[in-house]
Amino acid sequence: LTGRAFDGGAAVTGRQTSARPTRRHVLRRAAWGVGAASIAAGCGAVALRWPELSATYRTGTGELRTIILADGTRLELDAETSLDEGGADRRPVLRLHTGAVAVTATDGVPVTVQAAGMRATTSGSAGELAVSCRPAPDAAGWFGGRVVTVSCLAGGVEVRESDAAASTLLRAGYSIAVGRGPAAPHPLDNA
Repeated sequence: LTGRAFDGGAAVTGRQTSARPTRRHVLRRAAWGVGAASIAAGCGAVALRWPELSATYRTGTGELRTIILADGTRLELDAETSLDEGGADRRPVLRLHTGAVAVTATDGVPVTVQAAGMRATTSGSAGELAVSCRPAPDAAGWFGGRVVTVSCLAGGVEVRESDAAASTLLRAGYSIAVGRGPAAPHPLDNA
């Protein structure tokens, strides 16, 4: 009887049963899915933080660093800071990704610090400014906004919140926070 069914002489009747997945197969597929999602999340996190991770200058937890640029500009990086250096015509342009930096510009060489869309430029005379770029209090820092604080310690600093915004001139002893609503200069705390 079965011989004829294999020879094709007789039609096979009856219903076909589909193989039901075993518990092992279901768990294996779930594990692969969780693994793939974890890898994708890790790659996404690295991609979002790549500018910070590949910055020209970086400091770790508890590490402070002083850098003197070729034109004599002095940078003092706070802990957990990442910063890129660029510019042309002996005019340094620093891109602060996260952390804080104090910049002492030499006479006649204006220095620009960019952070989260904000741009601060020292005047042509010697000047000193401090810039910090931190995650906004209501954001985790990965996808959320940033708060940038610019403090003028000596000389003058022109601050522009964005390319379309009007600039604000800070004089020594004043600070401005960008990213917390309307930005207005205020005196530095002496405490």
